[in-house]
Amino acid sequence: MTDPDLHARHLSRDGLADYLAAAAPAVIKIDGDPVLYLVIEPALHRLALRTPLPRKNVPDLSTYRHVSAVAIHWNDRQWFELRIDGRMLLDAYPVLCSIADRVQMHRIDVGPAVTDALASLKELLSSYGDGSAKSRRSVSSGSFSSSVASSKTVACPIR
Repeated sequence: MTDPDLHARHLSRDGLADYLAAAAPAVIKIDGDPVLYLVIEPALHRLALRTPLPRKNVPDLSTYRHVSAVAIHWNDRQWFELRIDGRMLLDAYPVLCSIADRVQMHRIDVGPAVTDALASLKELLSSYGDGSAKSRRSVSSGSFSSSVASSKTVACPIR
């Protein structure tokens, strides 16, 4: 039950890996409205989403180590750029796709789209209750698969 148009909007994970391996910077338009661009900067270990600078304040992302928001001047305009820096770019890419979909398909302003996506990811990755310490021990001891064997997996393909 996936929407092929949803995944056709984004560069595939393999396509992104090819861009990163080529080590050449690229700016790729993401189809939709408002205009969004995926910015690939392999030498800086950076991916970014770029959109016209919103009228409202940009989100404060100072508590994040690898995520930042900046205003830049590009193509004779002011733009908002959400940056992800580090060596985990292939893993972080779906987060940028999710934010792009929130902005273009769900018509959410970029600031709330960013904070909503990051909050959802934080909630997904957070631990809770007494089982959290056991789960962390299972992951760190290499028995992760046995500790989650009963959970169901849902694939989210990216073209």
